[in-house]
Amino acid sequence: MQTPKFALEPLYPYLKKDWTLWEAACGKGYLVEELQAKGYKVKWSDIMRDPREDFLKYSPKQGFDCQVTNPPYDIKDDCFNGHTI
Repeated sequence: MQTPKFALEPLYPYLKKDWTLWEAACGKGYLVEELQAKGYKVKWSDIMRDPREDFLKYSPKQGFDCQVTNPPYDIKDDCFNGHTI
């Protein structure tokens, strides 16, 4: 199941248009498409697209200002147990 676009609505007041956002678990790209349609610069990655893009171990080479993602529920413990990039 992919995160619906409307899930981004509460975030917009906190996202600056001059930021580069990183969608680290983009799946089919629904959130990337929506953010780009709203005028945001977005980098994206997904472990299913490229196994080297595991966001628990990977970070885009050219950097980003904010990570906006909804990682898979089945790895929630990995995401919230002290793993950092």
